[in-house]
Amino acid sequence: MRNLIRGLVFRVVGRVAYVLANMAEEYRRARTLRDLNIGDRNIVLRPGVTITHPERIEMGTNIMLNHGTMIFAGGGVRLGNDIVAGPGCMLVTGNHRGEVFYGSIESRPIAVGNNVWLGARVVVTPGVTIGSNIIVSAGAVVTEDLPDGGIYGGVPARRLKDLILPFEPSGKPDSGAGPDGA
Repeated sequence: MRNLIRGLVFRVVGRVAYVLANMAEEYRRARTLRDLNIGDRNIVLRPGVTITHPERIEMGTNIMLNHGTMIFAGGGVRLGNDIVAGPGCMLVTGNHRGEVFYGSIESRPIAVGNNVWLGARVVVTPGVTIGSNIIVSAGAVVTEDLPDGGIYGGVPARRLKDLILPFEPSGKPDSGAGPDGA
């Protein structure tokens, strides 16, 4: 009987803790959206998104920041329209300078164009401009500006190939047959 009561208490306490954690996360997201002062621009912040200095961020429309994305915006961040950041992305505008690490931060702005997809765990370093119509593959570290219309990847990120838009998956290789199958 004692184990039954103990199990029931643990389930009830666990459920209450789960509900309270979800409520706290919803409050935090709502507060962050309010601090960003974005109005009705279709901005989605998944759980765990962290944004420092929201007053230094300019955001376009149709932006989704996935789970665990972190934006350290002390140096300023500009995000264009139609941007998706995969889980765990980091946009960092500050870096240590000199021989003394504590208190010696140099900040430079980050700009991201329109129609950009940052894969999971992409890191964007201070002073970088990412153009428009770009895909950055998962795990890439962007240390230099990325020109428009490309797929980038690696550490440091480099152009892998051109991105031709509109992109339409082909499904199967072209058989060469006409529209009527002949």
